[in-house]
This record gives sequence, C-alpha cells and structure tokens, in this order.
Amino acid sequence: MTAPSSEVHRTRATDEPFEMEAEALGRYLLGSAPSPGEIERYIRGSRALFPDAPRREAAVIAFALRRRWALPLLDGACGLVDPDSLLRRKLILMLAILETSPERVEAFEPMTGPRAAVLARLLLRASRGVLRCIAGLAVLPIARRSG
Repeated sequence: MTAPSSEVHRTRATDEPFEMEAEALGRYLLGSAPSPGEIERYIRGSRALFPDAPRREAAVIAFALRRRWALPLLDGACGLVDPDSLLRRKLILMLAILETSPERVEAFEPMTGPRAAVLARLLLRASRGVLRCIAGLAVLPIARRSG
C-alpha cells in the first residue's frame, strides 16, 4: 500500500533542506553536484547522525547555504577553532559518501606528475587554505549571529 500523497509531499518538503545541503557540500568538496543516490545517502545519514542541531550551529550552515562563497571560509575557520562543529561533521559525512561512491574513484586518487609540480600544487592549496581560515575567522561570528 502506498502512502497518501500528502505524506509523500511532506517527506519531500522535509528532505529539501538536506538536498540543498548535499548539493552545496558536494559542489564545494568536488566541484560537481552529487548524484541522486549520494544525495539520498546524505539525507539518511543526516537524519541519523544530526537529529537536533543547536541554533548557533544551524545558523552557520544556513548562512553558508545562502552565501555559497562563504562555505570555504567557514570550513576553514571551523576547522581551526571548532573542528567538532556541525558544519565540519556534515562535510565529513558528505566526503565519506563521495569517497565511497564508485563513480568518484578518480577524484580521490593521489596526485601524479613530477615531484616539483605536485609540491607546487600542494603549496598552492595550503596557501589558499590559510587565507580561507583567516577570512573565515572574520565571517564566522557573523554567520553564528545570522540565525
């Protein structure tokens, strides 16, 4: 027996914030939208792992979803000052889902090429990460108050 249509719509409506999160986090982590299966796994994982989010924590995620440019900054800042934040835990969940998806294997292979080129790419990424942390430290208090 199938669920009444109002229940189906209610379920889809309650999944929408998780779908938005999954899409934003997937794009941030790998530069492309997650597949429908990855989104479904994220929804199930979020419901199981994060049933009640503190308002301050939820405010940071809402801020990042409204202002996608802020997501890397908030990730950097939270990684530095609040590594157990809800944003970081949700990013880890999405990363685990993406990393275990067979169609994403190539994205998680080690860098290849001449050592100097690999080192240069690593230094560039590290420099970008430091700059994001610094900028994120300015944005994080604003995001926390925005809720």
